[in-house]
Amino acid sequence: MGDGALRELAAIAADPERWPSLDEDTLLLLVFQQAFYWAHTQDPEAAAALALLYPYVVTRVPERERLELQDRITMSVEEGHVPVSALLPFLQHESSPVAVALAAVSFATLMPLEDGDEMTGPRTLVRMAAHADDDGARIGLLAGLLQLGDARVLP
Repeated sequence: MGDGALRELAAIAADPERWPSLDEDTLLLLVFQQAFYWAHTQDPEAAAALALLYPYVVTRVPERERLELQDRITMSVEEGHVPVSALLPFLQHESSPVAVALAAVSFATLMPLEDGDEMTGPRTLVRMAAHADDDGARIGLLAGLLQLGDARVLP
């Protein structure tokens, strides 16, 4: 995908008035591109676009397809192509507890350790759960923590 196509996707992602005319595949492509871009750049505009785009995608795209996208992004993180922060839309803006729990386990196990602390990822999830606005996200974050099977992660 060339720079022109990436710029066009970024422009579409930042323009909510264009989203209703898009099909599900294009919406998923937008999330994929914006998640990768944000994870690599930490660009506040990309974060703001994702904060609006992903909740909209939740209303338009079935959970099964969102889970497939999440799986693709997780595989890219595992392969070292993108930072683990690419999973944040699924942790912060997803309403399905199942999807959030799956993302939480991946995030906690793939997050780079700070000062060798193996609890870096789980502690980050605990903080996210404390500030989650959506009940589904909070439940999913806590379920993901429980799935890790380590009592040290319990809030």
